[in-house]
Amino acid sequence: MSTSEPRPRRPDRDYLYTVHHVPGNDSLPRITKTTYMVPRWRHIYATFAIDDGESKICDLNQESRTDFVARGALTLRIRLYAKRNNDDDECVASKDCGLETLVSSDEQSNSIVLDRLRQDLEDEPRLTLKVTCEHAGSVDAESLAAPLSISERWQTMAKHVKSLLDVGSVAAEQELSKRLDYHDDTLSLIDETGEASRITAECDTPEFEDQRARQNEARDALVLQIYCVLSLIRNLYSKHFVRWSTKTHERVQELRKILQKHIHAVETKGNIDTQTAVFRTEKLTVNLVNQSILDHLPHAKDVHAGSTKRCLDGTRSALLDEIEDWALHPESQRGLIIHGAAGKGKSAVAHSVAMQLRKNGFVTPFFAFDRNNGERQAHQLFPTLAMHLAHRYKEYHDELCRRGIDELSTRDLTDQCETLMVSALGNCTATPPIVFVIDALDECPPSSATGKRSTLLKELCRCMADKSLPFNIRFLITCRYDDTDIRGYLPLGEPSLRMMSMDNVAGTDGDIRLYVEHELTGSGPVGLIDDVVEAAQTLFECAAVLCRELKKVDDPADATPPARLISEVMRAPGKRLYATYRLILQSHFKNPRTRDLYRRILTWVLLVQSPQPRGVFSDIARVLLDDSIDSVLNGLSSLLTGTFGDTAFFVQPLHTSFRDFVLDASESKEFAIVLGPDAHRDLADACFRIMTDAAH
Repeated sequence: MSTSEPRPRRPDRDYLYTVHHVPGNDSLPRITKTTYMVPRWRHIYATFAIDDGESKICDLNQESRTDFVARGALTLRIRLYAKRNNDDDECVASKDCGLETLVSSDEQSNSIVLDRLRQDLEDEPRLTLKVTCEHAGSVDAESLAAPLSISERWQTMAKHVKSLLDVGSVAAEQELSKRLDYHDDTLSLIDETGEASRITAECDTPEFEDQRARQNEARDALVLQIYCVLSLIRNLYSKHFVRWSTKTHERVQELRKILQKHIHAVETKGNIDTQTAVFRTEKLTVNLVNQSILDHLPHAKDVHAGSTKRCLDGTRSALLDEIEDWALHPESQRGLIIHGAAGKGKSAVAHSVAMQLRKNGFVTPFFAFDRNNGERQAHQLFPTLAMHLAHRYKEYHDELCRRGIDELSTRDLTDQCETLMVSALGNCTATPPIVFVIDALDECPPSSATGKRSTLLKELCRCMADKSLPFNIRFLITCRYDDTDIRGYLPLGEPSLRMMSMDNVAGTDGDIRLYVEHELTGSGPVGLIDDVVEAAQTLFECAAVLCRELKKVDDPADATPPARLISEVMRAPGKRLYATYRLILQSHFKNPRTRDLYRRILTWVLLVQSPQPRGVFSDIARVLLDDSIDSVLNGLSSLLTGTFGDTAFFVQPLHTSFRDFVLDASESKEFAIVLGPDAHRDLADACFRIMTDAAH
């Protein structure tokens, strides 16, 4: 929290308190919607109140400010809610903070840890806020005059009413039953905006009597324009609509609530807070329209750097410091290629770099290719990076919102690179330090219906070699460098690229030891730590697989004992990681019948277009097998995610190298998986049977 001394406040004066929400460093809980088989997360929002006054809602997805006028205020009450559709929203965390410690005179932010009200939250929620305070008497005259005279605010309001046309055009193209509800909410929003404008114009004082004629003229123009919009939207019912998401619908409902609250406040109190708040809704309306524009980017969802995938604290320190030096040095090469064999920990480094640089003031848009997820395609790279950057860099955000829908929605990789990278960034004047982090480039699909991998590599190389871009825009890419096309497009000796190998990083053995000790101490056979470190052979993923296998508590009696398993791994010839996979599979699937069951279930897991929850595979097994899938998934629990716990958890390989191993028959032998026509027919048959059962 801020350590500066707050300015003294007199108990007999009114003060304007402004609570600024600073996004980017919050730690918000992820609470699953229990009514869905596929995990969906409940919307989290906050409310603020001064002492026992009125609570105000804060959207945590963006930077925002909330104003209060109070006298003798002592406490800021913070509540964190999880939204429910059919019930009252649930308060999941709270905190009452003394204003004396929060109000900052040096513009610093406060990281506030909230008290958990739900016992199942893993971490304590945290919000980043900045609270300022100023004597209301110093702002009343100027701020009150602004909304009541023909000023910039009125001109802005008139201009942005036109934006409501776009809100009206962002109508639902989902279920017909929802479409009418969405339109009704849109019409109500526009009606209430017009009502807010009318009431604000009429709530003046004699001090501004000379402005009344001009106010009424402006008000009449606004009302006329609003009703023109209403007429237009009603005529659009038979036309082609742009898709309106549920999230957008919820934002419209939120805007309606805000307008209704402030209309009442203007009529009853007429204070500076409620008058100016009406005009702040125009910013929310503009944000809604702009987000609908950015949603045309064909970006990948749920792609972010995360703490669970980063390096363990205290490991890879020298490597991470060297990467940070590269990012900070003004004369460094634009691109840094971190390459190495499978299992070396490249992805963990990518996640760590993205999160550490972000803490140090960098903007770090992130994308990760994933061979286990068929929905991660080449044409999604540039749009996803652009979406991340737009949310953290306002000038770039505004530049994209000025672009045409056709420019943003294109799936042509060359056009994407030119529009989203070269042109848009080139038009920005004050560019912050940016590091685009691209993980697992080698897992980009070889080709797709919307663009080939070779085209993406060519455009990436062109972008990194473009000297017109600001020097503080960098690209960090992780990949295996044994792919011919990557070596061809990102060659050694390219002036704009720096190569960094992870195959022989100093201190790797010590880092692996720290990791193994952290994993096995208290929850595994501690006496095998030295053997696991030796068996891993500088491969972090090998150490991770062995630790997960050794920590299992429900292995069947005939499974290979831990000490013997480690000994066999150490003696095994060939690739150490592949040998580990093979020996774990041999430990759990010893007879032909269990191996057949393993092959069939793992084929389903690898064949689906995108990762599916365990409940889906249980349904498939119910119509195709006489056996449960639980015993097979238990044997694979050190190699796959989602094998136990909630049936809504996704089942997929923990590391891409396991997929590569089982698809390589020369390495996996009797454990090989064939994704051929028979496998497709098997899965299709299951889907038809499930649909038939559901129909009856």
